Amino acid sequence: MEKVSPKSGPAELAPFVAVATPTPAPARSKSRAGKIALTFHLPEDFKRSLRLVQAQRGNGCTLEQLAAEALNDLFSKHNVPTVGADNC
Repeated sequence: MEKVSPKSGPAELAPFVAVATPTPAPARSKSRAGKIALTFHLPEDFKRSLRLVQAQRGNGCTLEQLAAEALNDLFSKHNVPTVGADNC
């Protein structure tokens, strides 16, 4: 194995330099087209309650659909426009 001295220049270090190659961005699924991600940090009880509502409905409603419904209820309460969403 070849030793590299601390005074070695870039040309001597070239074999030891790793070059990162860019990776292509993952393809966005069609179901996410035109949508954005919203992230909230809430107590775990919120998720438990959402899951209970989801189970009570029993119709395959997603958490995203439940969140959209809840937000539309909030919008209505504050008299702002609601957003058309996939209902469950």
